[in-house]
Amino acid sequence: MTLIKPGDSQWRDLLSKGAKALGQAPDENALEKCAAFARLLAQANNRVNLTSIRDPQDMAVKHFADSLAPIPYLPEGAKVADIGSGAGFPGLVLAIFRPDLQVVSIETIRKKANFQRHAALELGLSNVKIYNIRAENWKTEGEKGLLFDAVVCRALSDLSAILSWACPMLAPKGRIIAMKGPKGAQELDELDKSPLNNPPLKARVEEYSLPIEKAKRSLVIFS
Repeated sequence: MTLIKPGDSQWRDLLSKGAKALGQAPDENALEKCAAFARLLAQANNRVNLTSIRDPQDMAVKHFADSLAPIPYLPEGAKVADIGSGAGFPGLVLAIFRPDLQVVSIETIRKKANFQRHAALELGLSNVKIYNIRAENWKTEGEKGLLFDAVVCRALSDLSAILSWACPMLAPKGRIIAMKGPKGAQELDELDKSPLNNPPLKARVEEYSLPIEKAKRSLVIFS
């Protein structure tokens, strides 16, 4: 059995299949940048713990392919915030696959934010900015006056906390996309809906399966 290595041709093929399973048609430039990103992450992860997902196949599916799930819900040219972005998922992957987006990646852990800055520079991503701050401090420590068409987060916290952080960051008619596991609908049912009144937001759940391994995931979308 041939072992897959981060960013090699088999890894790229795996990501390409995963992307197509999620309705995306990756071009060679996007695949090459993701492959380079994967190599950078694997190298950095040997020195400092950035992610617990180290297996190359899991990395391709659970980090890179999964990061593509919000794409159909992001308007053309949108300003997108990724809060609690970790090592750059989904924010940097969204910036790679959608060069039209202006992505702001917000991460509280310095070593992860620093890695993202390094990766964005190495990959030539001019449409992404990284902030080493807490999401709730965006208005005082972030880019003054900047509000977002979409706020995305992945495996971050409960919906109540996500709403408290994301709502103040939204532009008029903006949306929040919370990337959840298989129980997104249940979590939404249990949510105190009062924060949805300011600004007024309606919620829906879009379910999907991770490509290859078919694990259930969901997007809880407030718009």
